[in-house]
Amino acid sequence: MEQKAPIQRADPSVTLKTDSSLSGWGALRTDTGQKAQGLWGENEKYHHINYLELSAILLGLKSLLNNTENTHIRVMTDNTTAVSCLNKQGSKSQFLNDMAQEIWQWCERKGIWISAAHIPGIENVEADKLSRDMHVDTEWKLDQALLYHALTILDVQPTIDLFASRINTQFALFASYRADPQAHVIDCFSVHWGDFSVYCFPPFSVLPRVLQKIKRDKASGVVVAPKWKNQPFWPVLMTM
Repeated sequence: MEQKAPIQRADPSVTLKTDSSLSGWGALRTDTGQKAQGLWGENEKYHHINYLELSAILLGLKSLLNNTENTHIRVMTDNTTAVSCLNKQGSKSQFLNDMAQEIWQWCERKGIWISAAHIPGIENVEADKLSRDMHVDTEWKLDQALLYHALTILDVQPTIDLFASRINTQFALFASYRADPQAHVIDCFSVHWGDFSVYCFPPFSVLPRVLQKIKRDKASGVVVAPKWKNQPFWPVLMTM
C-alpha cells in the first residue's frame, strides 16, 4: 500500500480506545460506553505486538461501529507504531501495511475517515483491562470432529451457533453473547430462536435463561450442558 500524506477532515464525532495484549484485545467506545473484547486465535497470537495493536483497532471498529457511516472516528491507542501506520495509511513493514490497508478499506466502504492519536498507557486503563481480563467461560469449544459425528448420530443439522465468537464458532452463522466483529447477531437473546435450528453451548450461569428462551420461542436444536443433577436447571432440561 503506497504511503500518503495525512488528509485533514472535520473534527471526529466518535472516539474509540483500543489496546492489545499477547492474550487478547479490547476496545471502548467512549460516547456510549460500549465495550468489546476477545482472545486471539491460534493463528494470530504469535504475531508481533504492533500487528496485534492494529488488529485490535480493526476488531474494535467492526464490533462497536459496524453500523456507523459517513463520519470521522478518532482511534486512541498507546502504541505509537499503530498511530503512525494509520495516519500515514501504510507502513514499510508488509504485515503492518496489509493490516493498515484492511482497516482503511473497511472505513472506505462506509464513508468513514479515521485518524489515530497516542494515549499514554496509564490513561488507557479501560481498554487495557479489556485486553487482559478475558471471559474465558464464553470461549469453550467442543472438538469439531466429535461434535459433527454426534450431530450425525442425532440427525440434527443446526443452522446457527449461539453464544459463539469468531474464534470458537462451529458454524458459519453465529450469534454472540457479547460484541463480536463477525457475529450475525450481537446478543443472542435478542434474536428469535424459533427461526433456526440452534446449536447452543452457553456459559453455564445462563442455562436457566437459555431453557426459558427455548420454551418461549418454541425452538429446537442441541444444547450442551454439564451433568449437574443438583442444579435447578437439571429437571427442566430433562423434561425437554
